Amino acid sequence: MRYNVGMDIIFHKQTQGRKEIALYDEDWVTATEYAIELVQSQRPNADIELVYVKEYDARYILPMSTKVLYTSEISC
Repeated sequence: MRYNVGMDIIFHKQTQGRKEIALYDEDWVTATEYAIELVQSQRPNADIELVYVKEYDARYILPMSTKVLYTSEISC
């Protein structure tokens, strides 16, 4: 399944941006854990807050060549 995981990136108790990661994984829990660990490794001083997880049945849409399809970040 394909999951889009959205997280807020918080520095000093203020939201600095929202990051979305689209990835393939077996279930939403492992997809969420992987996405949070990925963002925490990129921004170790930030607090990460899960905002949403969207699930797509993407077996027939895209080939599963890599785990992470794309990441995007929106600044606040």
